[in-house]
Amino acid sequence: MIIEKSLWSCKLFFQFVIVISCKKNILNESYPIIFMSENFTLNQLRIFRFSLGVVMLAQGMVFSTFASRISDIKSSLELTNTWLGLMLFALPLGMFTSIPLTGYLTNKFGSKKMIFVAACMYTFMLLMLAYVSNEITLFAALFLYGSAANFITISANTNGVSVETLYKRSILGTFHGIWSLGGFLGVIFAHFFAPHLSIQAHFAIVAATALGIMILVWCKLVNKDYSAKSHEDATKTKSMFRPSLFVFTLGILAFSSMFTESAMHDWSVVYFSDTLQITPEYQRLGLMIYLGNMMLGRFLSDTFVTLFGIIRVLRANAVLIFVGIFLVIISPDIVLACIGLAFVGFGVSSVVPLCFSAAGKSFRMKPSVAISSITLIGYMAFLLSPLVIGGIAKFYTLRVSFVVIALLAIVLFVLPKRLHDRVS
Repeated sequence: MIIEKSLWSCKLFFQFVIVISCKKNILNESYPIIFMSENFTLNQLRIFRFSLGVVMLAQGMVFSTFASRISDIKSSLELTNTWLGLMLFALPLGMFTSIPLTGYLTNKFGSKKMIFVAACMYTFMLLMLAYVSNEITLFAALFLYGSAANFITISANTNGVSVETLYKRSILGTFHGIWSLGGFLGVIFAHFFAPHLSIQAHFAIVAATALGIMILVWCKLVNKDYSAKSHEDATKTKSMFRPSLFVFTLGILAFSSMFTESAMHDWSVVYFSDTLQITPEYQRLGLMIYLGNMMLGRFLSDTFVTLFGIIRVLRANAVLIFVGIFLVIISPDIVLACIGLAFVGFGVSSVVPLCFSAAGKSFRMKPSVAISSITLIGYMAFLLSPLVIGGIAKFYTLRVSFVVIALLAIVLFVLPKRLHDRVS
C-alpha cells in the first residue's frame, strides 16, 4: 500500500511539472494570428485550448469514477465474473453503435453544441449507474453510458482538431494527456473517499463537479469546426462508412493501438495474478505503470511530433509496443513484466491522438466524419479483443495470446509509410 501511494504521488507530481512546462513553452512561442480567413489573437487561441483541456479533464474524471466502483456494483448486485463480463460488454456496444449518429450530429450542428449535449448526457448516465437494481437496468445503463461517452469523445476530438488547425502545430496529444490526468484524479479521489461514501453520493459529487466545470468553460470553446483544408469542404463528400484510403489506413492504425489498450486494461492484472503468481498487493502494479507511462507519452507526444514528424513517432511507438510485449511474454517475474508494460504504455500513448490529428488533413472527408470513421474501425478492437485474447488463452496460455499484440505492432510499423505524402 505504501509503495502504491508513493507511485501515485510521484506520477501525479511529474505530470504536473510536464503540464506547467508545456504551458510555458506555448506562451513563449509566437504564432500567426490569421487562420482560415478568421482573425484570432494569441490570447483567444490560449482560451480555446484551455477550455477544451478542462472538458477533457472532466471527461477523464467521469470515466475513471465508474471504473473505480465496478467491484462495488458487482458486489451490490451479487454478480458472478461471467455475468459481470456480459454486463460490461454493453459499454463498448453502446459506444460502437452510437458512432454513426454521433458523427452525423457533430457534422450537422458542430462540435461545440454537441459537447454541451454530450456533457449533460455523460454526467447524467454516470449518476444513473449508481441506481441500477438488477442486471437488466445495469446493462441498459451501461449501453447508454457508452453511447454518451462516444458522443463526448467524438465531439471533443473534433473540437481539438479545430484548435490544432488554428495553432498550426501538433497539440492533440496534450489533450489526451489531460484526459488521462483527469482519469488519475478520479481514481485518486475514489481511493481516498470511496470507502466513506455510498456509490450514489460518490457519483453525484463527481457528476455535479464535472458538469459544472464543463459548463463554465463551454462558452469559451472555439465556435466553428476547422480543418487543414476547410476551404475545400464542399468537395468532402465521403461518408464514415466509405472512408477514403487515407482515413481507412488511419483507422487500421487506431485499431492496432486500441486492441492493445483493451488487452492491457482487461488482462494485465490477470496475467500478474494467474501467470506470474504475484501476491495480491502487487497485482495492479503493472497496470499502474502501464497507465502512468501512457499518460506521460501523451504529454510528450506533441513535442516528439514537432521534432521528428508523425511517421517516425508512429513507427517508434510500434517498436516500443513490440519490444514491450515481447518482454511481457518472456518475463519470469514482476520486474521484467513491469518494464515491458512501461514500454507498451508509452508505445500506445500517442497512436490514437495522432490518428485523430491526421484526420483533419483528409482531402475527401470533413474532420467530424473522418474521426467518426476512424473511431468506428478502432472500436471494433474493443469488441474483438476480449474474445480473441480470451479465446486463445483458453486453448493455449495467456502468454501465447499476447503474440497477437506483437503482430499488430508489426502492422503499426509498416502502415505509416503509406501516409508519408500527407502528414510528413
